[in-house]
Amino acid sequence: MNRFVLGLMFACVAACVAASVGYAEDSPSSLKVGDRIELQLTGRPAADFIRLVGRPLPIKTFDDTKQTGLAVNSRVISIDDDNLTAEYYHNPASKNEEPMILTITVVRPLKDVQYRTTTPSSGRVGLREKQNNSSQPTTPALPFLRHNSYDGLKVRAWSVAYEIPK
Repeated sequence: MNRFVLGLMFACVAACVAASVGYAEDSPSSLKVGDRIELQLTGRPAADFIRLVGRPLPIKTFDDTKQTGLAVNSRVISIDDDNLTAEYYHNPASKNEEPMILTITVVRPLKDVQYRTTTPSSGRVGLREKQNNSSQPTTPALPFLRHNSYDGLKVRAWSVAYEIPK
């Protein structure tokens, strides 16, 4: 199997998703279709996804709860009836493996989206800031959804069913 087949498979999945995308014009949220959102998987969903990938992935500790899990940047693909649908694609295949695409799809109410704020200079503080004792303004960070169960979450593995011969 080659990269062409993998690309064709990805294009088919993307076309299916694009056909179901809604528009966020009527949404009360500031999120729009196409915006990035971080999915934070903990517990069984994180363990299952890492097992499907077949190799170690970076584990993150979430500050507010001290839970560990997997954080992936996904895209909002639709917003309708105050529900948000986000999807993440991952291609774990190497040269010697069968081509495959893993997807994580989340459908949750918009009210479940959480935001955290950060300061621009979260690490080192310069001499001028120390002398002025001025605090840095907060800036909005990437919105996120945290999951520790399969409620509203689907993890899927897509593989090639048929390859068109040359």
